[in-house]
Amino acid sequence: MYSDTLEGIFIVFFPLICITVIVLRLVRPQKNRCNNLFVLVCFFVLGWYACEFARFISDSALVFSFSMRLGLVFMEFSAVTTLFFIISFYRQSFKPPRKLHLFLYVIPFFTTLFAFVPRFWPLIYDEDFIPAKLSVFYSSVAPWFWVHTFFCYAIVLLTIVVVLWGHFRIPRFYRFYSLLIVFAILLTPITHIISFTGHWYVPLPPLAFSLCITVVLGHIALLNSDMNVFIRHSRGHIFQYLEESILVLGEDGIIVDYNPKAADWFGTRGIDLVSSTLQNTLDKLILNGAEIKEGPDNHDETDISFYNGTFFEVLSLRVHEIIDRKNRKIGAIAIFTDVTKNRDLFKRLEEKAGMDPLTGLANRMAYEGARNRLDAPEYYPLSLILCDVNGLKGVNDTLGHEYGDKMLQTIAEALETACPNLGFVARIGGDEFIYLLPNTNQAAAQEVVEQIRKMLMDRKNLPFGLSVACGTATIYSEKEDLDSLINLADARMYEDKKQFKGDKKQYREAIVNGEENI
Repeated sequence: MYSDTLEGIFIVFFPLICITVIVLRLVRPQKNRCNNLFVLVCFFVLGWYACEFARFISDSALVFSFSMRLGLVFMEFSAVTTLFFIISFYRQSFKPPRKLHLFLYVIPFFTTLFAFVPRFWPLIYDEDFIPAKLSVFYSSVAPWFWVHTFFCYAIVLLTIVVVLWGHFRIPRFYRFYSLLIVFAILLTPITHIISFTGHWYVPLPPLAFSLCITVVLGHIALLNSDMNVFIRHSRGHIFQYLEESILVLGEDGIIVDYNPKAADWFGTRGIDLVSSTLQNTLDKLILNGAEIKEGPDNHDETDISFYNGTFFEVLSLRVHEIIDRKNRKIGAIAIFTDVTKNRDLFKRLEEKAGMDPLTGLANRMAYEGARNRLDAPEYYPLSLILCDVNGLKGVNDTLGHEYGDKMLQTIAEALETACPNLGFVARIGGDEFIYLLPNTNQAAAQEVVEQIRKMLMDRKNLPFGLSVACGTATIYSEKEDLDSLINLADARMYEDKKQFKGDKKQYREAIVNGEENI
């Protein structure tokens, strides 16, 4: 029995800690094999504590004898279960074969049999000699006790090997909590060695102390392990269900993994991703008719256009490096994103960048570009026509801006229809339009003006009249200045506007509003 009162206090305190850890593990929301094995370890350790406690509080030789035999059983089961717990902790997906379970549980099974069957008790120790202290117990042990001892130490050594092997195989950022497991497993044999050499001066039972620390540290490490398992599962689900096609490349560029979306997309095109490289995969796409070019956003993006039988499908490829803690490249991730709709929108926006949203004609920005392009000798004679809508303010004031917008749209439609094939027409102001007519002389430009007026006069069934004031001018050589030509056309348009004879009622309303609509 233990005679030290402090030892007795702690032999009660340690089981309470073990019970607390068991409760905490049982209420964990994540149930898995690793957690269940750790709970079993705690139960077996708690059973051994109960045997120690029974020997401490009782002077009965029968209690001492039974608790000693049962304690051996709990120690063996806790040692074997700890080994399986460690295997599960470092290899979550690995399940030891059943034969290994049966082999390692053979000795605990026989120890249990010998502990409960009286005729086998002499195999464990001499029943005729009950020592007064546990320290002299070994003088009465029988052969099976030494089998038990050898088995426990062999399991402990095997567990240490598995711990060290597993610790250095896991990623570095998981190793902090793995160190707790390493320390916990090493603590038990270390305390035993210290106690056997007679240098254990701590007023605590060495085995009870080491097992308690092992249970606490195992619980803390398992908390982090549970989170790591959850994170790995979450990442796995994200990887599986992402809409992007993802290829994981090794350091040598070979595809080592891919998600179902990638397998489906490339599989339908007859491309096998197994043991291939990204470049080989792109080459196969090119052979299948894909066009690969730099993306519109930046140099890190590649566009892959592929005709799928109905329309052109566009994938955007981005490659991101995978680096370790020492900033060394250890692989890469290739992400293929379907940007068909985005590229189509980009194209339409690009087309509309120089477009007037109300009329659909080119705007001033597009006009400036066309002007710079057409002001060249090969386009001379170059004619231009300035047009200003008559009566727009009166329509806005009397009928509303909705009708004013309708008026502009109707006139713009006529102007676009009258524009020659090689000509350019744009809206450059609120009610101002301009024509650029390359290789067109003054007479031909005037014919376009007459065609515009005729088309506007033919527009019937409108609550307002349609007319535009026009001014034309033509440049015949490089010696003439285009800006001066525009000023000339503007002056002629102003003279034409003064001749405006629009609807009298509309004209009078414009006068009443304080402006003559000219």
